[in-house]
Amino acid sequence: MNSSFFDIRSFIILTCALVFFLNTKAQEVNVVDNKGTINTVRNNQVTTSNTAPLSPLENDVWFDNNIANNIITKKWNGSAWIIVGGVSTDANNALATGSDNGAYKALRIMDVYDDVGGQRVNNQLVQLNLDIERANVGFTSITNDEVVIPEDGYYKVVYHATFRTEAGDGTRTTARVELQIDGNREPGTDSYSYHRQNNTANNSASNVSTSTAGRTLIKYFVAGEALSLHAVRFEGPNNRQFETLAEGTGITVHKLN
Repeated sequence: MNSSFFDIRSFIILTCALVFFLNTKAQEVNVVDNKGTINTVRNNQVTTSNTAPLSPLENDVWFDNNIANNIITKKWNGSAWIIVGGVSTDANNALATGSDNGAYKALRIMDVYDDVGGQRVNNQLVQLNLDIERANVGFTSITNDEVVIPEDGYYKVVYHATFRTEAGDGTRTTARVELQIDGNREPGTDSYSYHRQNNTANNSASNVSTSTAGRTLIKYFVAGEALSLHAVRFEGPNNRQFETLAEGTGITVHKLN
């Protein structure tokens, strides 16, 4: 009686242990090589599902189809499902690695402008004001009217500057705007605004000449380089001055890679 009881109990324990072993080792099989050696071979599973597979083993593959028409390939690294060669689910937009090991486009952009205006420009080169950040992702805040490059790479730079001149005698005048990098003029970045005003009666808004200069540049920049805008009277009489308009000067810097 007691012997039968212990036999049944032993059988139940052995069966439970065997089931547990089969459940945990279902992806491992024993094979015999040509030398008669028994080797354990891991038979990894590939699953397509909108939910994560249960009890995965290292290097198992999961095709996550939780998002319609956007299957994400993931691999179990022993502790977590990581994205393999896919787009990261991080809320970020050149390429970087997200917290889930996927690739994402790291947005780096700065858009800044002058909201005051009234800055006088004559035959002496002056730095133009930049004080209001419309957008800043990945850049340091604007200081000294300069945009500082956050990291090496190719950037697209777009700038504009709007001027007006007082009423005059019909003399043609031109302002030149240049982009400087670390205080040095960058070749090929000059732009010009042309002005002519025939009314000599007064300096009211209806009797001034207004024009905008602007330029687009694509260049490889190094982290820490500082960009600034500068202007000077290029042509016209020495007594003719230009004045910047509020919200008429700005620069946008966008990292491309």
